[in-house]
Parts: sequence; structure tokens; C-alpha cells
Amino acid sequence: MLQNKDSQKLFEFKTYFQSATHSISNMVHIFGAFSTKSITKSVFPLKTKGHSSIYLLQMLILMPFLGAKNVHKSLNAHVAVFFKGKKDSLYDTMRDPRINWRLLLFNFAKRFIKKTVGTADENALKFLIVDDSDLEKQTPFFEGLSRVFNHVTGRHIFGYKLLALGFSDGKSFIPLDFSLHNEKGKHKNYGLTKKQKGKQYRKARDTASHGAKRKKEIRTPKTENLLKMVKRAIKHGIVADYLLTDSWFLSENMITQIRGIKNGALHIVSMCRMDKRKYSYGEKQYGAADLRKHLKQKAKRSKQHKLYYIEATVGYKGHELKLFFTRLSKRPKWRLLVSTNTTLSFSQAYNIYANRWAIEVFFKESKQLFGLGKNQSRDFDSQIASTTIGFIQYTMLALYKRHDGHESIGGLFENCKQDFTQQLFSDRIRAVILEIIESFVEILELSIDMEKTISVIIEKIEIDTKIASVFSTPIDKGGKKLVA
Repeated sequence: MLQNKDSQKLFEFKTYFQSATHSISNMVHIFGAFSTKSITKSVFPLKTKGHSSIYLLQMLILMPFLGAKNVHKSLNAHVAVFFKGKKDSLYDTMRDPRINWRLLLFNFAKRFIKKTVGTADENALKFLIVDDSDLEKQTPFFEGLSRVFNHVTGRHIFGYKLLALGFSDGKSFIPLDFSLHNEKGKHKNYGLTKKQKGKQYRKARDTASHGAKRKKEIRTPKTENLLKMVKRAIKHGIVADYLLTDSWFLSENMITQIRGIKNGALHIVSMCRMDKRKYSYGEKQYGAADLRKHLKQKAKRSKQHKLYYIEATVGYKGHELKLFFTRLSKRPKWRLLVSTNTTLSFSQAYNIYANRWAIEVFFKESKQLFGLGKNQSRDFDSQIASTTIGFIQYTMLALYKRHDGHESIGGLFENCKQDFTQQLFSDRIRAVILEIIESFVEILELSIDMEKTISVIIEKIEIDTKIASVFSTPIDKGGKKLVA
């Protein structure tokens, strides 16, 4: 849940949450905009310790906006005014394996899309975006937990791998689905000693329950779960033009499966490893590195993106692909961007793939603002519940961000404005940080992995706070900052 000390990070919403009473009132308005009775249908048991599921869900969602760090802290003076039950009912709700948290998240996402239809450009591209992130834990005793490899720090940690699928229309990113995974490790022991594994929390569940099905996913390969998530999203009526992934997920099977959905309606734009897989070009078969050398004389310069690139249409396992070899200067290594839409130009493919950074920003903000991965319950059902609730909170604020923050609360959701006055944080990242980093890399001719570098920047640097502090500092006519 949202840490109290991080509440100032919601600076874009500060006029909306000025006090506890104001906060609860406004969040109830947002909560009501999602028509909760229809959204919770077939999700919850009818009653939990005498309270309706909608009432309990509302309290779980509202807690961070009242400064409540967790359920235990939720019954302080100002929260207790609104919650007339015992904290056990909230705990029991989060631990209940009968609750269909996946359906609940999809229902909130579908309502968000329905509420923003009038504010979106009908011709704008829509994206499904997938990525994973680490949810670190301090002990190995959580149910189903293992050691997982953190690619940012280069070390193994106790935790889960969170695989998430989201939707973006270029203006907002919202989460659709997720699964938690562990990793077997080199020795196939999940990085745990027998003693550590023996002390892990265990719980009996009805095999037909939603909780049992989510628990089973923990050892399912992430690539297999990704395909299931995409197909579920399509089944729920959430359609997109492109699926955006990083190089880890791109494979022959994924291309075949994704292109088989709705007669090829969904295309893929993804980074790809420069590995040994073979591509047909002309009458020969080439590996990525050999093909790039063969096409060396066809390298072009993109002034807009400050990149060198080589493009080629190739055959791969019965599919036609467009390959774009890119690098920032003459020294860094070439990287490979792949599209199943062979009509795309380099600039179009690059701009489409840039939307993938929205999920990186989503992970960062969810961890900072809603305590993603901070739930200390060892019960796996509770981990699923807390992650879902955090994703719903993010979706609710994303709806608020789609509208003018100065508009009256009463008309906030009814009178959608055509022009958006707030530039999304992910746009600021691309417009400011990427531009600066790419310029430095080009000028200094540095040999670095740009994708990994940007991931680290998004993960580690408080960009939003720094931007806010710059604009809140008075400037005199000479352009100097004034001392307070």
C-alpha cells in the first residue's frame, strides 16, 4: 500500500487529496465512476463476516489515500470514521482463494477504456505491453517464493518475478493482467536450502478455486503465461494493434501464436537478440550478425532519432519480418528491432516501440506510490490480492489523469475534454531523459546498452520529484534561482 512518507509524490493529484475527508470523498467519486456493482459481479462471495464485498473492496482501495500503510494501520482515527468493521474482515478478504481477482482487474480496465472512449483519437494506435519486474522480499518464507535474478543489480534476491500485461492508447497505461513466478535456478532447488524451503508458508486450497489456479501459475513458464494473458485480453474485448515486448519474450512460438489471433490482427514490435537464429534474405540463410554485415552498405542516418539504421525484410520460420539494425554512433554495438508489420518505416517502428517504456514507468510508480511488492503476508492469495488492489488504484488515478484536475468533481467524469493539459510522466521520460542520454552517448561515442541504461534510470532515479522541484523553485529575471 501507499507509504505515508511518499504521499507528497502524488504532486499531480495534490489538489485532489488535500485532507483525509476530502480524499475519501473524492476517491469515492472515482470509485463510483467504475459502477462497482456490475464490476464485482461473479468476483466475490456474497458476504465476508457480515460486510458486502463492495464495501470491503472500497476500504482496501481507499486506505493509501488516507495515509494507511497497511490493513493494520487502517483503523486509525480518521479511517475508523469510515470503516465500521474489524480488520480481520479485510485480512480474510485478501486471503480468500475463492475471489476472482483476475476478473476484477479486467473489469476495472474495461470500464476505464469505456470511460475514455470519447477522449481518444479513433485513429490512434493501441498497444498491449508486456514486461516483468522483481518483487523483492526480506525472507525466504513466503509461499512459493524463490531466489530470482535481478538484471538491474546483477544479483540474486529472495522474491517473485511479476509478469504484467498492460494496455496503452498512447495517453494512458493501465494494467490488465499479471502472474507471479519463481525460478528454479541452476541447481533446480529454487535457490533455497532444505531448511528454508521447509519453513515456507503452505496452505490447502480447493483445486477448483481461483487461488489454486493462480498458485499453479507460479511454476508456469512466463512465455506460456504471456500468451494466455494476451488471449484473455482479446476474449475480454480489449483489442490492440501491436504487442510490445523486449528481446527475452520474442520467439518463433510467440510470433506464430500472436499472429494467429483474429487472423493476424495483432502485430508484434520487439527487440531481438543478435543470436544464431537464421533469417532468409534473397536465396540465402543468415544469422543476425552476418546479415547486418552483408547489408552494411545500406546503412542510413535518422536525423530525427539520431540513429544509424539498416532495414531488411526477411523470412523467418514461415513468417515475413521487418528487421531494423540500429546503433547510436559508429562505435556502439548494433541492436535489432523486429516487426511483423513489414510496411512500417524505421521511424514508425521506433516510435511504436518507444511506447513500451510506459510499463517501466508503471512499475516504478506502483512500487513508490502503492507499495507494489511490499505486502508482508506470507499467504500467496494475499500477495495476489495486494498486487491487484495496487493495480486498481493505479487505474483509478489514470482515469483522473485523463481529465483536467481543475474541473469540478461533479463533472469530472461526465465532461471529458478533447485536449489534455498534462503530459504523462512516460512522455516526459522519452522527451527529456532519452534525448539527453542519446545525445551524450553519441557525442562521447560510448559503448553502452541503451535499453538496460534507460531501465536503470527509470528504476533508480527520482525523475518526477526532480522535475517538480525545478518548477517549484522561483526564478528571477536573470534566470537565477532565488534563495528562499
